[in-house]
Amino acid sequence: MWDLCVKLNYLIPFKLRRVLGVIFGVTEMLFFGGTFYGMNALFPVLSKELIFANLCPNETDPNGCPDQINMYANAFTTYSVVMMIMLVIVGILIDRIGLRVVKLISTLVYFIGMLIFAFVTPSTSALIFVGGTLAAVGGMGMFVCNLSINQLFTKTSVIVLAFITGSYDASSTLFAIIQLTYNAGLSLKASFLILAFCCLAMGVFSACFILSYWLPQMAKYRNGDYGDADDFEEENKSHSGSFEWTEEIYEDAMTKYEVMEGGDSEVDATADAILTKLFPSRLKSLKSVPFIIVTTYFSMALLRFSFFLAELTPAANAHFNDSDTVDRIGSILSYCLAGGIIAGLLCGTVIDKLRALFKPKIANLVSLEPSHKRDKALLWLKLRPMAFSMYIMATFSIVVSSLVFVANETVYYVNFVFLVLMRGFLFSTYTSSLIAAFPIAQFGTLYGIGGCIAGIFSCLQYALLIPTPMVGNIVALVLAFMLFIPPTVILIKSLTTMKHMH
Repeated sequence: MWDLCVKLNYLIPFKLRRVLGVIFGVTEMLFFGGTFYGMNALFPVLSKELIFANLCPNETDPNGCPDQINMYANAFTTYSVVMMIMLVIVGILIDRIGLRVVKLISTLVYFIGMLIFAFVTPSTSALIFVGGTLAAVGGMGMFVCNLSINQLFTKTSVIVLAFITGSYDASSTLFAIIQLTYNAGLSLKASFLILAFCCLAMGVFSACFILSYWLPQMAKYRNGDYGDADDFEEENKSHSGSFEWTEEIYEDAMTKYEVMEGGDSEVDATADAILTKLFPSRLKSLKSVPFIIVTTYFSMALLRFSFFLAELTPAANAHFNDSDTVDRIGSILSYCLAGGIIAGLLCGTVIDKLRALFKPKIANLVSLEPSHKRDKALLWLKLRPMAFSMYIMATFSIVVSSLVFVANETVYYVNFVFLVLMRGFLFSTYTSSLIAAFPIAQFGTLYGIGGCIAGIFSCLQYALLIPTPMVGNIVALVLAFMLFIPPTVILIKSLTTMKHMH
């Protein structure tokens, strides 16, 4: 079995592998990633299919009723929370049993979930909770695995990362397209079956021929260093599938990396070696101040975004009290979310430019005499570009949280633009922060546990959905202002540690 895994790494040349990585990574996220974030567009279809129609006074009315819509909203909230909580398992599995295996498992989970959703009937309405949850968890698992594709690139790594996260955002549009095809005559069952089998085919191919077995190995393939990568696999084989990034292993890899690239790559490798020294274990990383700050930001931002989606239909009902208007608003939101690709690329470009701006300072720090003060200053300096990205996202969040109070359909659509921009900076900033501040070998576990914490925090949505939309949105506005706290702490720590160097 292990020999087969090693042989798979030779079948596709590196340059082609990199191109296919972007193509498959983006395509998979567009069609199978965060599709359930656009579930508002599916509400009218589910109503016509009489899913949970038993909650309505007239069980044969295809227009549905408020209680029925609220059940759909509860299903979406369940998907969001379970998906983020399951991230901890996905992350740990990536580090423990391998990237390729987790991608295969995630693909299978998504496939099963979509099959269940495809065969839901009015008498088995509760299965939308089961099928949707499995599909959402599988999609998130594939998303985390596909984030590793950026390790195949150097200067454009953040842009590639943002392209994939933006595609994940844009996948919310898929349910709006399904609504159109449903109205054109294609059954809901057929649509979900097509998605299920296409995902199975693409997911298996990318897992076997694009992704490496272990996450840190992806960076080793960046220069086609297959021999070194195979040594890496053999070393991990002796550890029963687990991987510990020891200082000796890292220094050896860093030396080879410097010889191959030199220049900026030497600075990057040296900086990464310093981070490995600061955080030699996952436990130390989890207890660190940077992880707490970044996860706090992600938790609050994710709650704000998810609550907007869950509250959209109830808020629109309260503002307009017209089912046609509410359905139209939900569909247009799904189309607007397709702009997540552009927003993600914008975020990636901003972070890459900021990283380039601070690169000379980082180079200067790594050239200094080793000391704990130098190491701490480097850590916070690497996080400083992400602080500005957090500020941008927090600003968009305040705009979004303010416009939700305006009962005007045009304002709703304008607000969708700011929501897309906010969402574009959300995952890219969080992912880039973890990659910047911690060793790449710990990424899966840290991303998973951070996502789990954010998922638990997102359970507050249930409480915010109980009162009127006005009350819930006021709380969300306060939350938006609190998003300025994490980046401010990062800037203060960065400036303070740099000052201590002089």
